[in-house]
Amino acid sequence: MPWVNEHSSPSELRLDNAWDALNMILDRRVPLAVQMRLTACVHDALCHATLLRELERNEIDRANALHVAREEWAAGDPRKGPPPHWDSHYSFQFAAALKATFYFIRSLHDAVYSALLDGTGGNSGRYSSMHDCARNARNPLHPHIEKALPGYFEWFAGFRNLRNEMKVGVSTSFHFRGLGASTKVAAVLPVIDSVKREVSGGREVSLLDVDRAFDESSRLLEWSAAYLASTA
Repeated sequence: MPWVNEHSSPSELRLDNAWDALNMILDRRVPLAVQMRLTACVHDALCHATLLRELERNEIDRANALHVAREEWAAGDPRKGPPPHWDSHYSFQFAAALKATFYFIRSLHDAVYSALLDGTGGNSGRYSSMHDCARNARNPLHPHIEKALPGYFEWFAGFRNLRNEMKVGVSTSFHFRGLGASTKVAAVLPVIDSVKREVSGGREVSLLDVDRAFDESSRLLEWSAAYLASTA
């Protein structure tokens, strides 16, 4: 399976190119295990995005088909039966794949941080985390990233918090906007009031968030390639 295809977003194509450029810089500059880890993380994210977009297209197609069936049934078309039963199993496949994307991208940023450490004479270790760099202004790499990538650490903090919420288990509902080719779907993370035993709609998560995550990942990889090249 290719890492990208005709359905890939511009953000995914950008990440694929950014990885290729950084990978050439890393060759023989970092331990092979670190380089292969980064490669695996990029490929996991891109391959998973291919699957996620297919599930999103299927979800939108099913929603539109159900809408048409309901309209025809409501209009009393004698040739049409009742609307088909909605099988939520497929919807939750999409939701699960959407949430899993956050795990792949989170791992990617840790892998880039490890490569940066090793590429600048440090020692990354197995559990080096971009979170350590983001929260510590005295980290040697922190000021360089903060200056070159405005807003990156703010985005990373929000992304990490959302991933952590998913990590402990969060259910979903679904929200559709538009009809036909313009239909958009989002998973909705609930707000739960345990005292009142009530559940209401909360934050929406969609492929817009995934595209933003790929763009931020690409910015990090592009800067990392230029930074390591300048310190060679």
